[in-house]
Amino acid sequence: MAKEISIIELANRLKGTIVGSFDEGVRLTGTCAIDNYVEKRVTFARNREYGEMLAQLQTAVVLLPEKLAGFCEKYRQNTYIVVEDVLNSLMDVQDFFYSDELIITKEGISPTAKIDESAEIGSQVYIGEHVYIGENVVIGERAKMMHNSCLLGDVIIGSGTYI
Repeated sequence: MAKEISIIELANRLKGTIVGSFDEGVRLTGTCAIDNYVEKRVTFARNREYGEMLAQLQTAVVLLPEKLAGFCEKYRQNTYIVVEDVLNSLMDVQDFFYSDELIITKEGISPTAKIDESAEIGSQVYIGEHVYIGENVVIGERAKMMHNSCLLGDVIIGSGTYI
């Protein structure tokens, strides 16, 4: 199930300060890029170059570093969560919304994967779309190789590794 969080809860989680008016009933459902803003998601501005993009947004929720707090007054149409370190805060937000999605439980080998016959593949592995596995590659059990990965040859991948 998708995670949701209120603007107040998110600001508290990030030890940030909310600037601007907002609907307390809004539940944020993820993150998005500032140049492709999606309603009920949170984005970020990292430096002054983002000012023009902030001007184009309407009712966006934006993580903003303290050094850019002046943007809050200049672009009042948005809601800001002012934080000390915007990149670390963004990582915390990403972890909140998406950490469950990083757990890959799939097993099997995609039919589009190309695997050299000399490769040794452990049990309970996942090998995604268009993966290439070259000569003398050893892949340990429970390893996960995501789409478009490439192991050229003579490589040992340990058990439980995620690529």
